[in-house]
Amino acid sequence: MTNCSPKFVAESLCVPGDANVTYVPVPRPLPCIVIFVHGVNSEGEWFMDAEIALMDGLNERLGRGDFKANVGKDSDDNRPLAGLKLKNSPIIRFYWGYRAVKDETDSTIFPWRIPLKTRIAQRGVERDGFFYQPYVYPAYSYKPNSYDPPRPNIKGNVYYWGGGPFQNGTSALSMSWYDGFNPVVWGVNIGSPTINPERDRPLNACPKRTYYVNASKRLAKLIDTIYEKYPNDTIAVVSHSQGTMIASLAMFYVKKVPDTLFLCNSPYRLSETALDDFQMGSQAPTTKARVNTFFNMLDRFKAAQADTPSKVSAKQLQGVGGWFDAAVLAAHEKSTAPDAGDEEESPADDDILVLDDPADAQVQWSPSIAMEDPVPGKEELSHHNHGRVFVYFSPHDRVMGATPLESIGWKGVGDRLPDPTKPKSFAKVDPFEKYRGVLFQRQFMRSHEVGGAPNPKTPRCPSEGGPWNPPSPSILGPVKEHASIARDATVNVNGPAVPRPVSAEEMKNFDEDTAKKNNEMLADDKDYQYYKELHMDKPKWVREDAQPYDGSNQARYRRQIPEEIADEFKSTIATPTNHSTIFMYERGMLVERVLAYDLPIGRADSFSNRTFWKKLLKMADWLEEDPEYEEGGDYQFAGEPPPGVDCETNGMANERSIYKGS
Repeated sequence: MTNCSPKFVAESLCVPGDANVTYVPVPRPLPCIVIFVHGVNSEGEWFMDAEIALMDGLNERLGRGDFKANVGKDSDDNRPLAGLKLKNSPIIRFYWGYRAVKDETDSTIFPWRIPLKTRIAQRGVERDGFFYQPYVYPAYSYKPNSYDPPRPNIKGNVYYWGGGPFQNGTSALSMSWYDGFNPVVWGVNIGSPTINPERDRPLNACPKRTYYVNASKRLAKLIDTIYEKYPNDTIAVVSHSQGTMIASLAMFYVKKVPDTLFLCNSPYRLSETALDDFQMGSQAPTTKARVNTFFNMLDRFKAAQADTPSKVSAKQLQGVGGWFDAAVLAAHEKSTAPDAGDEEESPADDDILVLDDPADAQVQWSPSIAMEDPVPGKEELSHHNHGRVFVYFSPHDRVMGATPLESIGWKGVGDRLPDPTKPKSFAKVDPFEKYRGVLFQRQFMRSHEVGGAPNPKTPRCPSEGGPWNPPSPSILGPVKEHASIARDATVNVNGPAVPRPVSAEEMKNFDEDTAKKNNEMLADDKDYQYYKELHMDKPKWVREDAQPYDGSNQARYRRQIPEEIADEFKSTIATPTNHSTIFMYERGMLVERVLAYDLPIGRADSFSNRTFWKKLLKMADWLEEDPEYEEGGDYQFAGEPPPGVDCETNGMANERSIYKGS
């Protein structure tokens, strides 16, 4: 037995009166740690909306009222750790990206024409009683003599881009070791404005993708650091877009996987396509490799469920739950308890009443109340979410639903996947049966309920209109930029029912063309200043006015001049991507009422150690604590892919087939 000093959390003085009772405020434990991981071409534009909504959702779910989001001292820049007012929030915001080779940016020979910026600290200012040091983020200029007065570029500074350039994304984990995107395929430049209809996304060549490996190792180190000090803490990773690939790869680096992983709008694809072969040739990852890697990750979560009892013991959960009004709670219990596997009406829309004074309450939160465990004995219908992987997808995601991609972030995980153990046969496996109680998914679609009873035959196509609003443009002739969905297509949506599903009526504007509604132009985008020079590289061919007295009647074309390109961006309405809508729709309605109930509930003692907690927040931001970022340069030491990541390519499979046949 060891001697340890007690940790005092409050101090009080007893005075006469009030029956000699002194009330002492005691901090309540957090139910879990939630790590947000943003995607490509991003610095977490959804973080703030999601955090605010998630705090509201956790307050409702647990019968508490003390969760509050961390807010920034400067509304224009919530990024710097020093600029956050830390509240009672379990959120850790994980940032990552690409940073350029300093020698190359200093000598103005940087070979990749991609957006870059640097961070410059300004003089400290005081605002709302807080003193902090704001930053400005000037763009990197590719113009000649950009280091001469007025010097838009700053020699010696590190230039970077949050999440890296968007066209450098991946659809398989093994691609993190590949060279970067090359727009020239079989002699055809697919980045030409003649082929690429998205004017605000220049498809230029990109650097090697090993910065993804660095980000995954950083995320794994963050998770390992928490578990090394607090092994029974509960952790959830909520990842989005390319961040799902960072998070998935990290699952093969960690010593112990987190309790729950969310893959939202993921570019992961479980099958190879003809376009893969066209673009990558013999380097294209095989279907077997894609499915096998996905299953290997799920195996780790399945095995981790053995640790659940130690994380949800009565001792661990002490103080985590609050109190509910029994009458209101009963109404919600009644709506979710009977036959939760059948389609039925949504529960009442009235909010669950959370009581501040337990003396007025009758029911305390616990994992066994019907809101958490609606069908006793059917664990997969409960909200006991330790050891689970959730896939969130949307048929309206214009990034994940692009014809070259068609990822699980657009169509979900199918229920008939090729069996990776029998790659040369037509054998299929149902991943939802193989990983029952581990793999769950939810679809977010216009005019369709979210969070209702599970349905293995959920329609994939909206009942009215197609998936694309506005309609998909063409790339070449009849080829559309975005994939189509058959009217009778279905998908297995097996996420457990939540107490207050988001109704079909509430989802009717989920894919609304808000840019058109608000008259938002391409030039209004907050990152336009970083892309402006790159847009000038992509002039379109425009028809030239006929000359007077020219009787040839022959159409003439010329390239746009810079002024015309600028005018085009100022007068063209932006097309919404619907790529972050799950987090931001109605300022986080889906996060509050669905994601909050998909989180694992345990305990997070890390938060009570404020010094350690601030260390974690700093570790999660690569601009705050990443030696490679400070030095600047390519990531030269990515190493080999970790065990579990299947790196089989078409070339390897074909070579093996030829060898066996010889």
